[in-house]
This record gives sequence, C-alpha cells and structure tokens, in this order.
Amino acid sequence: LTGGWTPPPQRELDLGQFFRAVLRYKWGMAVVFILTVLAATVRTVYFLDRIYAAEATLLPLKTNQSGGLAMLRNLGAVGDLLGTSINVGGSDKERLVNVLESKDMLAETARELNVVQFLTRKDYLKEQKHAVVQPTDSGRIALELVNAHPEIVYSVADDPEQGILSMSDETLRRMTTTIPGFQGDPTDSQLAEIRRSWHLCVERALNEFDEAVTIRTRRVDDLLTVSVEMPYDAQLAANIANRFVDKLEIYLKDNTLTQAQNNREFLKNRLELVTSDLQAADLALEAFKSRHNLPALDDQTTALVSTYGQAIAELQSAEIKRDALLSTGRSPLSAEIRALNTQAQMLQANVRKLEAGGGNYLSRSGLQKLPMLEREYVVLMRERTVQETLFAMMAQEFEVAKIQESQDEMRFQSLDRARPRAKPIRPSNRANAMIGAMLGGVLSGAYALLRLTIAGNAAPRRDPEPIT
Repeated sequence: LTGGWTPPPQRELDLGQFFRAVLRYKWGMAVVFILTVLAATVRTVYFLDRIYAAEATLLPLKTNQSGGLAMLRNLGAVGDLLGTSINVGGSDKERLVNVLESKDMLAETARELNVVQFLTRKDYLKEQKHAVVQPTDSGRIALELVNAHPEIVYSVADDPEQGILSMSDETLRRMTTTIPGFQGDPTDSQLAEIRRSWHLCVERALNEFDEAVTIRTRRVDDLLTVSVEMPYDAQLAANIANRFVDKLEIYLKDNTLTQAQNNREFLKNRLELVTSDLQAADLALEAFKSRHNLPALDDQTTALVSTYGQAIAELQSAEIKRDALLSTGRSPLSAEIRALNTQAQMLQANVRKLEAGGGNYLSRSGLQKLPMLEREYVVLMRERTVQETLFAMMAQEFEVAKIQESQDEMRFQSLDRARPRAKPIRPSNRANAMIGAMLGGVLSGAYALLRLTIAGNAAPRRDPEPIT
C-alpha cells in the first residue's frame, strides 16, 4: 500500500471512566433522579385510580349422613330410600362456585347495586364539560343513555338481542332527543352508531365488573372466598361481595329445596289421609264391639291378624314411597323407583304367603266359612292393624322428610362478611416510589453516559497518519 488511512479504533468505556463521569455530572444525575421520583409520586397520587378490595369467606357444608337423620332412616323400611330424593353429595363446592360465577348472578347483582352506572360515572362526568350534544357524539350519547335508562342497561347481560340492540329507531330517537343539551335530528346511520356505542359501553362495563369479582377455592381449609375489587368506593366493594353471598343463599333455598319441599308436602297429605283412615277404623271396630258381645279371639288368631295387617301396611308404605319420589320428578326408570318396585313385589308375595298359610282368618275363602259376626270382626281388626302400622310408618317418614329439608336449607356457612377497607390495595405508594427510584437510577446513569459521549465526540481528533 502506498498511502491512505484507517479509521480510528472504537473507544471502549471502562468502569473508571464511568465513575469519573458520575462524579463529574453528579448534580445533573441528582436532578434527573429527583424529577423521576417526583413524577412517579405525582402519577400515583393524582392520576391512578384508587382500587379497594373486599372479601367474604364461606364454608361449604357437607350433607350429614350420620347422626339423627341416619338413625331415623335405620328405624324402619320407610326411611331407607328417602334420602335419595335430592342428590346433594358431599360439600358440593363446584356447584357453589358455578352458581356464584353464573352470568345471572352477575347481572342481578349489577342491576341491584347500579354497578354499570358507577363504572361509567367517571367518563360520564368528563363529558359534562361539553354543554352541547351533537348527533355525531355517539360516545357521549351512550354515556347519557346508560345513566338515564338503567332499566334497559342490563338486557345486555340477560339477552343481547333484547333491549338495546332490538330497540326501534323511533324509541331510540325519542330517548336521544330528550338528552339535556342535545341539538339536531339524528339520521338512521347515526342512530345505528348510537345503538352500537350504547351496547359496547354497557358490555365493557359488565366485562370490567366480571373481572373485578373473583371466586376462589382454598384447598388447604376447604373454604370459598368472594373477592371484589372496585375503584373509588370501598363500601361498594363490600356490598357487592355480601350481595353475592345473600343471592347464593336465596338461590339454594329456591332451587335446592324444591324436591325436599315437594316430598314433605306429599308425605304430609298422605299422613293426614292415613290419620283419618285410622280414626275411622277405630270407630268402626269400637262400634262393632259395643253392638255385639263376641268372645275375644285366641292369641294365635290375634297374632296372625296383626302380622297380616303389618304386611299389608308395609306394601302400601312402599307404594306411597314410590309415589313420593315420582312426585318430585324422579324418572320411573331410575334406580330408586326400580328398587321400590322390586320391594313392592316382594311384599306382595309375602302377603300372598300369609294368606295361604293363615287358614280361616286371613284368606278370603277362609273368611267365607266363618260366621258373619266373627268374619266382620276379623276384617275390622285387620283394617285397624293396617292403619295403625301405616300411621306409624308415615309419621316416621314425615319426620325424616322434615329433617332432610332442614338439613338442605343451608349448604354453606358464612364465616366472614365483607367489610370496607380504609386503605386501597392499589396503587401502592411504597411500591411506586421504589419503581420510580429504580427508574431514576437508570435514567441518571443514562444521563451520565450521554454527557460523557457528547464530551468525547466534542474532543479534537488527530488526523490519521498515512501508511507507507
């Protein structure tokens, strides 16, 4: 090579140079650091929404399969299958969570506490600085309609095709023109845009509300928590959490107890009928005894009549129990109904066996051979035995049904009601100050590097020597 030059090598910054730059530009770095921390603090205090949290705690209760109810079920044949009228198994946490997370629960709570109006209030107030409303201001009109017509707002959650989206142009035009400060006559295309903006405004608020409510299950202690985070208002957050708990209790009372209540009412009516039949049987037997002076039946005959009456009562009880299950909507092909049908067939066979082995006092043909008075006496005694046994079994079954209903009345226990908190959970002044300090440190270092780079570029350069 005869001549020319090569570019100078790139200058590398070492730690010594950086620390010298820090010492040299320390006051400028301090200003950058302080301004960054102040900016983070001002943003936290004046520009970020205060978010308040509230939490309600529930304990799901397991169905009691022991104790008083189990003992009553084991007392006789009637109580064996009574508990199957409602399928309640275990703590049923998943069912409680599904009910709490349902859209109906969300929409009902939002409707009762005016949540959509609350969440759109901030934007609504911002728009109030404009006194005149034009047909093209679809966003402003949507906020006005949300706050002016709360009865239509929640149709978005119930059925998107009802309410806002299906509203006629005439109705929407009438609502729009009654807004304070509205000027002009909206066209069909403007009405369509207003309708869309109204629907989207409500939908966004409901989605925000949905995200603000969290249902959690704690595996460690088997508890459920309803957590709510709402801006600006701590009391509203607590009210929403408590309203979810109250509505869950109402739902369980209105739905879970339906079958138990039907079962109890059916048994109550049958018990009243059996009581009336027992009184009639007693009166008939006593009246017959008072009219005719008949010798008492021997012990063997009395025992046979009693056994026969109890067998018929057990057969009728099985049929009543089957009818009780059918009255609650149970399928005739369900396992419980098939089991009761099998039980009834076995009891029917037992009755026929008693008739075949009971001689003159149980079978119809045997009764025909008895004298008229003795025959009528045996029939009356048998009928009273049937009614006595059936009454005892129905009374027992009715008591079991009442216990079952009381146990199903509450499927959870409210351990802690939500209370408003004095301090918001967000934003955190300490956390934001730390973030501001870290960001200030980074920007301060960047400031020192920038000044060092500018100073290096401004330094005079030596011309490169030719290469020979």
